[in-house]
Amino acid sequence: MVLVLVWLAVNGWWRMIGRVAGASDIRRRTIPLFAVIAAAFMSGAMAAYNTTVLIAWPQAIEQSLLRIELSRPDVRAARRIIVEQPGWGDGAAPIRRYEEFGIPSFMASWVPAQAIHLVRLESDPHPPRLRVIRVEANQGPWKKPLGNGTVVIDMRQVRDARQL
Repeated sequence: MVLVLVWLAVNGWWRMIGRVAGASDIRRRTIPLFAVIAAAFMSGAMAAYNTTVLIAWPQAIEQSLLRIELSRPDVRAARRIIVEQPGWGDGAAPIRRYEEFGIPSFMASWVPAQAIHLVRLESDPHPPRLRVIRVEANQGPWKKPLGNGTVVIDMRQVRDARQL
């Protein structure tokens, strides 16, 4: 149905342009339906590619990195987790657009605590609550002393996934 409506709209524009431009024989004829189908197919393929490359793949990389970090023995025993959030250019996507395409999810203020809780729910239906502290775009390795039961998870590592 969408293809038919697109075809009717493009056909109407095609004919209108033909009348305004001097009414050549080519513009009086209708556009073949396969041209509209080909354009719709190309648009769908581009949308699927962009969704995979800019959203799905980078978020899967982030979640995999988080699972690996949370499986460490010191992290499993921790009561507090300090998350070093990635910056604008630290994402796994090859390009970034606007505030949603190619940007690391862990940049958002609400994501780290919820993502950690979600991954921990996969292994334990009632995990003990943790205190999650976010550190935004810290440069270099963590240098401050950590208290007992506190660990650091560096989510800036997701930028290294671009080479994979």
